[in-house]
Amino acid sequence: MAQPSLPDALAMRDLRAGLRPEAQREQVAAALRADGRHVQALLLYEGRASHPALEGQQARAVREGRTFELLSMRRLGRPVPDTDLRAAAAASAAAGRHMEARLALTALGDLDGVRALAACLPPSLVPPPPAPPAAPAKA
Repeated sequence: MAQPSLPDALAMRDLRAGLRPEAQREQVAAALRADGRHVQALLLYEGRASHPALEGQQARAVREGRTFELLSMRRLGRPVPDTDLRAAAAASAAAGRHMEARLALTALGDLDGVRALAACLPPSLVPPPPAPPAAPAKA
């Protein structure tokens, strides 16, 4: 069986809108994943956040530190625990993709984690240190 060709923008629009058969959506999503175009494949699962194919894609995104992909899954309604985002941040930082690690840590609200990456980030993207505690008022 021949692998389906990758769709152009108009075909993707039809697939995302549900104007093509479900089986075709699945075939194209598999072809996109096989071609390494995981984020595009993710677009075909809108409204189907619990689809089994997303489990493997989520595990791969955590392993490879693909924060954008994990946050996109969250936007689709898929439960992506904070532990997955934290593991993705560590993986992307280890791979030298510090901006992607910053994205995950910022999504988690972990400003201390972002400050830990300060040496690898532009100064404008590093949050300032926390303010010292205020001195008690004298009577």
